[in-house]
Amino acid sequence: MASNSTDIANLALALVGENEISDIGDSNERAEICNRFFERAAKEEQRRIGWPELVTISAYSSLSTTAVPGYDNWYETSVPTGLLRVVKPQDVETTEVYRRYQDKWLFLESDPVMAYTTYSSTVADWSEQLVDCVVYNLAAKIAPMLRQDRQAEQLIYQLTNMVRPKAHAESGNDAWGDDRYPGVNVARGSLHRNGGYGRSTWLKVGKR
Repeated sequence: MASNSTDIANLALALVGENEISDIGDSNERAEICNRFFERAAKEEQRRIGWPELVTISAYSSLSTTAVPGYDNWYETSVPTGLLRVVKPQDVETTEVYRRYQDKWLFLESDPVMAYTTYSSTVADWSEQLVDCVVYNLAAKIAPMLRQDRQAEQLIYQLTNMVRPKAHAESGNDAWGDDRYPGVNVARGSLHRNGGYGRSTWLKVGKR
């Protein structure tokens, strides 16, 4: 299991047919190319779905009631740094209680709860499925830089598109939707799944 960005880079280099590096921060060509594309590859994959290990569910209180043109009586708070997407458990009813306005979240109530994912560069916290997706994404990005081989690049892209669906299905992300308002209040990484094969639900821990 990869534990840092150098491990991710070496797995990607192996797919491309290149030798390993000692550290992604080294000054050799392979390390510099991996370092150049690592964050982009990681953000692309983390943004695709609501990876359970990256989800934060947070309650906001004492929000500002600063007037926003066209949004009277809405409360506002800043969007979390590094926000990738807003998610919700699929079994919670959808209600339009928030909107995005520039760098703010606007709420119709003064004590809201939001579930969202933010960028994580801590590889040790990633699931095996997320690691796989980032490795293949990075390999597809570095292949044309290192190999000058269009066929190898296309093959890696094809493999990446094969790896993603399986990784997404195994990650547990089916319990999360997009741009929805959550009805639960739990700490990051504290979701509990209930049910077996087929439609399953998430236990509402600390329901408001």
